[in-house]
Amino acid sequence: MRFTCCSSVGSEGPPQVTVAGQTYEGISPSNIVTLAEGYTGDVTCRVEGGYPGGHTTQLKCGQLENTGDGNTATVRFTTDTLTRDLDGTGCSCTSQHDSGCYNNRETRFKLNVTCAQQFSPLFSPSPKVDGVIEEKAKIDIEIYGFPEPRLTLHRIVDDADLTSSPRHELKYTSSVAPFGFVNVTISDLVEADFTNYTLTIDNGVGNALVYSFYLNQVKTRLRPEAGGDADTDIESDSFNSTALIIGLIAVVILGICVVIIIFLVRKIQDMKRRLDNYEENE
Repeated sequence: MRFTCCSSVGSEGPPQVTVAGQTYEGISPSNIVTLAEGYTGDVTCRVEGGYPGGHTTQLKCGQLENTGDGNTATVRFTTDTLTRDLDGTGCSCTSQHDSGCYNNRETRFKLNVTCAQQFSPLFSPSPKVDGVIEEKAKIDIEIYGFPEPRLTLHRIVDDADLTSSPRHELKYTSSVAPFGFVNVTISDLVEADFTNYTLTIDNGVGNALVYSFYLNQVKTRLRPEAGGDADTDIESDSFNSTALIIGLIAVVILGICVVIIIFLVRKIQDMKRRLDNYEENE
């Protein structure tokens, strides 16, 4: 005869899942595991208590799945498997025991995948930004990273922190996750603004980005703003270019028409002279 029983301590509890040294159990909204993109390590699910021990333990996490023949199951994250695509993925662990003490007991948790900020592959930092006295200078930088970064701006010459200055606006605008834009605007430019700066971008994951640039003074912009924004200027220039092309085509067509008319007039005049000469000879 075979006897099964539950131990008095923890036998009816849910499986324990251990990730990066942290243990989670049960079903709770607070079971959120935050890992950096590219993290490599094991996720282990283990069931304690009961006699005999659990006979089947199953662990699922996205496409990763393992069924352990016993009270433990493990899956491993690699640099290829733990990407931002797994952000928000639900993971679960269940185990069965002959005694029925914790059949269908389950532990669930959700992945929160962060990634260190880095410059967008399409972004090529420019070390020089042009500006005009009493106008504003704008710098837009595309980055890749999650969560949103904290931004700080310093003027190198005196190490002044300009982050909270009313003339210096720092803003992060999210795009298609995890891409976003860092926007820096310096308004009402004065002589002292034309110097070197460092912009620090840090979301707490990996190393912070440090972007250095020089604000260069120019007399006028290549493309006057005329009270409008850059998109309006571009549209206006595009319209003017189109109008110029249409005008040139019209001039060419008109010129061709004039040449044809002159040719026809001369042809008619020549035929009329020939006809007059013919009538005189008759």
